[in-house]
Amino acid sequence: MTAQEVYIAFLNELKQENTTSVTPAEFNYHIWRSEIEYVKNRYFAFDQHQKSIDDLSFLTIETIGVAGMPLPLLNQGLNQSKKEYFDLPEDLLILVNVEIMAEAQNDSCYKDGEISDKIAAKFLSGDRDKVIYNSYYSKPRLEYPNVYYKIRNNKIIPVIGDSIAKECIITYLKYPTKIEVDETSGLSITNSEFKDMQTLEIVRHAVLSYLETIESQRTPSMAQIENKNFNQFPPPNYYVKQQ
Repeated sequence: MTAQEVYIAFLNELKQENTTSVTPAEFNYHIWRSEIEYVKNRYFAFDQHQKSIDDLSFLTIETIGVAGMPLPLLNQGLNQSKKEYFDLPEDLLILVNVEIMAEAQNDSCYKDGEISDKIAAKFLSGDRDKVIYNSYYSKPRLEYPNVYYKIRNNKIIPVIGDSIAKECIITYLKYPTKIEVDETSGLSITNSEFKDMQTLEIVRHAVLSYLETIESQRTPSMAQIENKNFNQFPPPNYYVKQQ
């Protein structure tokens, strides 16, 4: 759908409740907010349901260097254990998966200097940070499931014992293209990259977002109905870039 078509659909939804017209600038704000919420909520079922994976496939990026995808992330820190880090991409919205390739040091599974295969890494939460170092079975080393990572200042910090992280392969959901109309004419600037049915669902949530700002009495009941179909709880452990 073109941005203008989305704007018209948005106005039509509001007209059903005799709500006054919304300016293009107000529309641009609420539709962008709803795009982000749509992606976040769809991700709750990303690993469990094929439909959710299909819905978000055009937003899914893997840093594998093939099929038009970007190359793996390279260490931007020192070539020294516990001094490495990887910058997260600017277009990252949700981090889905992390894998690490490293140069082995003092690891029983590899010879010193040997480069490992890609090893899946687990997010290391603050409450687990100290615990894993005191456990023989959980402490960091270059072997699944003992490869970890932290997120600090929009950077991935590998936690892999004495080995040196060289590359990081991530899967993530990028920000969708912002649906936008001209603030004066209401004509399309950038169109929706979502399928029509997805776009209409985003429109419905944009309407809810707008109605909240004018304190409509319709909002509480609408929000409850939408949340039953839209949200899934509990959400998985994931990283979402903060605005």
